[in-house]
Amino acid sequence: MQNLATFYAHLLRDCGNSNEPATLREPSLHEQTPRAWTERHLQCVWHDPALRPKKLLAAETNEPVEVVEPGAWNLEAGPDFLNAVLRVGSDQRVFRGDVEIHVLPQDWTSHGHHKNPLYQNVVAHVTYFPGPRPATLPACAHCVALAPPLAEIPGFSFDAIDVSLYPHANIPSTPRPCGEALKKLPATDAERLLDAAGCYRLAAKVARFRERLRHNTPARLFYEDFFGALGYKNNEASFRRLAQLYPPDTWPDAPRELHLAKLLGLGRLLPSPDETGDSASRALIRRLWDFWWANTPRDEWTPFAWDHSGRPQNAPFRRLAAAVALATARPLLHEQLAALDIASFTSRQWIRRASKIFSDYERWPEIEARLSLVQPATAPSALLGAGRVAAVLNNVFLPARLAETPLANDAIPVLPAENMSAPMRETAHRLFGPEHDTTLYASSGLRQQGLLQIWNNFCLTTRRGCETCALPAHLETR
Repeated sequence: MQNLATFYAHLLRDCGNSNEPATLREPSLHEQTPRAWTERHLQCVWHDPALRPKKLLAAETNEPVEVVEPGAWNLEAGPDFLNAVLRVGSDQRVFRGDVEIHVLPQDWTSHGHHKNPLYQNVVAHVTYFPGPRPATLPACAHCVALAPPLAEIPGFSFDAIDVSLYPHANIPSTPRPCGEALKKLPATDAERLLDAAGCYRLAAKVARFRERLRHNTPARLFYEDFFGALGYKNNEASFRRLAQLYPPDTWPDAPRELHLAKLLGLGRLLPSPDETGDSASRALIRRLWDFWWANTPRDEWTPFAWDHSGRPQNAPFRRLAAAVALATARPLLHEQLAALDIASFTSRQWIRRASKIFSDYERWPEIEARLSLVQPATAPSALLGAGRVAAVLNNVFLPARLAETPLANDAIPVLPAENMSAPMRETAHRLFGPEHDTTLYASSGLRQQGLLQIWNNFCLTTRRGCETCALPAHLETR
């Protein structure tokens, strides 16, 4: 795995990709620990009001900064966001102009923006780390550091941000340059590209998990990530927060309904029994309320922002029930997974064994037979499908396992296939054309992860479209 990950790291270096952590562009990925986020994550935080801290301050004056409009996300040359509107200070002074995002304050100078006239209308230089104001910033520009206010947001995690969602991209109907370049290469080159990108992505996840182990226990981190994976992208942060408020590795030996009631109550997801005319639903809701009131101090109420727009089968209530069913299984879920022999990761045997652990958990017919606490389903459905189990294995279990017991450098892990996401499909479309053979990646979770990595490194970071992407030129030199 390490050899292929290093191959992809060299590819990024050769393509001049600057949006990945510098340590991941070095030949030896295991020598240093990369950040768990990139500059693109910071752009997502600024762009999305659900992620952006409400209390921002101008560094020089300590005045409050209100974001009236974050600006239009700029995919061309120039500042990251155009035509933003800010109100600064108690007197609500209005500033209209552009916003540039960086990790460090000194990146303004090191990136040469002070020499570029496109940046002369910048009114906010937003960085993650605080630091001295660059001397060459426009006089009207305010310095805003995100690290302090983000640290005050309970449960905030960069891992919960799906950067592929920002901003939305459309695939042109004409063949993409990367696809034209790949057509000239042997099929094995495309396979190696996807394998290498997938290994690189997995290596980054392993490195981040290993870094987080310095401050927490493996079981605690596993369950936070496990809950996050069950929450899907729109509710991942809320699921992580629930795992932090009520850590599954500390749960007492008690009925499952108690733990479900605790999670639903903490998340403010318990409805009134009067909201349903169904007697079975009313009885279930009353039992959950009884468990909640009898076992939870009132000061544990915390506000949550829930997204209920997905398929009913993926509703937060059902996903939390699945989490409870798995976390209360005996032997404990994280212990069963940890007992799997790392040597089996070089074959498909570990997929069967790990998947069986999930499929063997005790079923919960009463929950499987309803879409919500107030709405029975027309037919029972499993709380977790094969695609979501694969996502948990690929994004939680395997990185956690490899963080403690690495694979040999030449070992290529076998990952179960997930449900194809929109970024995966769009990247495959760009690389292989609209009518390509999907067998190249359809049964390989590693190659699907590779599609996501290529999407993040190239499709989302090329400002002027495919014609300026560095990947096609690199492929043509192979």
